[in-house]
Amino acid sequence: MGRSPDVEASVYLGAAHNRYHIERLTLSLLRSRYRFACSGVVEFSREGGARDERVDIVAVAVYRRLALPHDAADRAVSDPERCD
Repeated sequence: MGRSPDVEASVYLGAAHNRYHIERLTLSLLRSRYRFACSGVVEFSREGGARDERVDIVAVAVYRRLALPHDAADRAVSDPERCD
């Protein structure tokens, strides 16, 4: 995948939206779950609250509405608490 200058992100903290400059974003499929990993710098100094800080964010999401026949979709999300 390439780079996109049109992506914007922010971290809402201290009653302000602080810009998050994404340096790396990855998306991995883990069975029926997706792992998002993001590295970048949060621009806290723009709002005057603190100095800029490097922040890494990792999250796991479950996609529950698969475009599969009904019984196949049920099997794919039968154990939503498990993530390998």
